Amino acid sequence: MAPAEPDEVAQSTPAQHVQEEEAAWRAIVAAVLGDGAELVSVSRYITDSRTYRAGDRLAKIRRIDPAWPADAGMEVEAGFLRSLGREVDYTQRDGWEVSVQDVLPGSTFSSHLFDQQETSFTTGDRVRVLRSLVPELRALHRQGISHGDLRTDNILVEGDAVRLVDFDRAARTSPRRAALRDWVGIGGSPTPFWKLAAVSLAPKSLTAARRLRYQLVKNRPAAKVAGEPRDVARLRDAWHLAEQSAANARGQGLAYYALSYRGRHLSGERAWPLRWDPIAASVDFTGKRMLELGCNMGLLSNFAKMHGAAETHGVDHDPTIVDAARTVADAFQTGSTFEQLDLMGSERWEERLSGYDLVTALSVVHWLPDRDRVLRFLARHAELLYEGHDELPDEIALLNSLGFDQVDVVLRTERDRHVLYARRTGG
Repeated sequence: MAPAEPDEVAQSTPAQHVQEEEAAWRAIVAAVLGDGAELVSVSRYITDSRTYRAGDRLAKIRRIDPAWPADAGMEVEAGFLRSLGREVDYTQRDGWEVSVQDVLPGSTFSSHLFDQQETSFTTGDRVRVLRSLVPELRALHRQGISHGDLRTDNILVEGDAVRLVDFDRAARTSPRRAALRDWVGIGGSPTPFWKLAAVSLAPKSLTAARRLRYQLVKNRPAAKVAGEPRDVARLRDAWHLAEQSAANARGQGLAYYALSYRGRHLSGERAWPLRWDPIAASVDFTGKRMLELGCNMGLLSNFAKMHGAAETHGVDHDPTIVDAARTVADAFQTGSTFEQLDLMGSERWEERLSGYDLVTALSVVHWLPDRDRVLRFLARHAELLYEGHDELPDEIALLNSLGFDQVDVVLRTERDRHVLYARRTGG
């Protein structure tokens, strides 16, 4: 499906535009990989660039923008990969460019640095990965290629083997300049090797550099662009509020989610499509009243409303993030409502908020000092979308103990947690 013309976009409501964009992605992915392909990554830097997987094939898909410079397309990236001996099929179709290759073995370096895996992946293991990356980089630099984006997400680890992936910020230059760009950041690399090492070896995710960045950005005004549509401007306001809240990764100065909308990219820690796409494929929101506990930016409530939910209401303890969620609802014109609420407070909120058709609690219960109070509330309802922090069998057993006899895995997150859709099917 080709992208909508500008006059068609202008006539669409925000909700229509979101659904048109999703339909366009489903169509191109089905044409390239068939039905059932899984979204595995979304570019942090480039609007409308995603990677999907079906079996042992990986397809990177990007909407073509005529304004790109000649050296910015995926065909250039495919050339870099071929120079490394990797087989890549590159094509253009219906306003998209597509690069397809075999899936490389291994898991991302970042997956070893999160949560429960952090204790088993020792400092020595991290040093080993960094050392193994050195000859890979030197081989690149000898060819005059700079990778330009040495993030933990772009490093695959398989035993003692380490491979670089995602060359969409790579550049061809002299061997010396390529080395300077990747090792120390001279020449434009946002994540040179020294910064990768600092993040990888830090005992906690909040480094001194991130604390400094947060102090610099937390009080800046929201970006304004002349002539920008109202819905986009309101989303920028929402993202600015989210950056200032205590509901994201503390000290990063980033919103919790990243979203591309109408050709603009709103930065965040996690790409929203990675969460929303599998949820939308698993849960029918049509006609349902939904309550979102720990709503953060309210994207789940707002997208559920745009996909047929009769009513959505979200609660969160942080007043700034609640304001951000309300601003998102205003931008998308969904009518979703939000309120500040402390789930551990003295108010007996349980009776007031009971009776919804579907309740969601994504990464909420784990952080509460009194889990049982909220678990008892969840057990009152017929449908639950739930994300915990424990091993999958333990999470399923917990939901079964609450009376949910059917529990399906919706997705496994980038932090190796599972989102589960639980229902009561008995009488």
